[in-house]
Amino acid sequence: MQLKERYHPYPVLAPYTDDYLNSEFRIESLEDKTMGKEYLFEIELNIKNPGLENLIKENKAEYVIHVECSKTSFREVFTSDFSKIEISIDSFSLDGKVEFSPFIIAKENILNYKDGSFDPIFDGFSFNINKGQYLAIGNRAIISIIKDKDDLKQLSSIIRIAQVADLEKETKVNLEGDRIQIMVSNESYEMYTYASRNHNRLRILHSMIVLPALIYVLYELKEDSGNDFEQYSDRRWFQALEVRMKELGINLDSNLFSAKSPYELAQILLDYPTKDALDKIYEADQEEN
Repeated sequence: MQLKERYHPYPVLAPYTDDYLNSEFRIESLEDKTMGKEYLFEIELNIKNPGLENLIKENKAEYVIHVECSKTSFREVFTSDFSKIEISIDSFSLDGKVEFSPFIIAKENILNYKDGSFDPIFDGFSFNINKGQYLAIGNRAIISIIKDKDDLKQLSSIIRIAQVADLEKETKVNLEGDRIQIMVSNESYEMYTYASRNHNRLRILHSMIVLPALIYVLYELKEDSGNDFEQYSDRRWFQALEVRMKELGINLDSNLFSAKSPYELAQILLDYPTKDALDKIYEADQEEN
């Protein structure tokens, strides 16, 4: 649940406002403790504001976690009077990206609300807060639920070569589904199918077709890295890349592309196919001679 930045008619503690000084509200930790048929998540909230903490202790406000999974259309709200929260959800309700959005909500009407941490611009003012209104909004935390993890261990499971009738010479890449779709013309697809029957040619094909496509994918992720990969993080191919990178000791995060270029990463992920392709071509040439 991604809330757009908005103005409120009263002070709200949020990442996009300056209404409070020296105050903070966020998810400190989110752990997946699943062991059985249900998903179990342990969430620890960090609140640094005595006034809001007192409202919760006085039962005038409560912590709220909004959980949303776009792939399954699951949406549910969980409430608590404590900063450590356990959430249990049926396993069939979640798949792919799951978002946890924290709030502090008024449990009743609060009259003449003031806080010692208000920005000085609010000096001398008090506010009437209605039941159900936001008092604090924290940043989202995201976790990926990966089912059939064995299917994600091989990149080949999420890359598909597809024939498209209206293509001629060009190749296109589609990232909108659960697989990376490399689209080629009917003629190119027939040649690819024929060539791939020979196992020795696979590394050559990887270097010619898959490597450029993967470079494109990584450039797209680089562009989206500032948004925590919001556009692609629920795609199965993204999860497979994440699994593969973890196996290689690489973290798929916003800092990744400052250390390595998409070109370097693509070669690492495919285990340097260009060198193998050249070796295969050389070996075939030697056999002919």
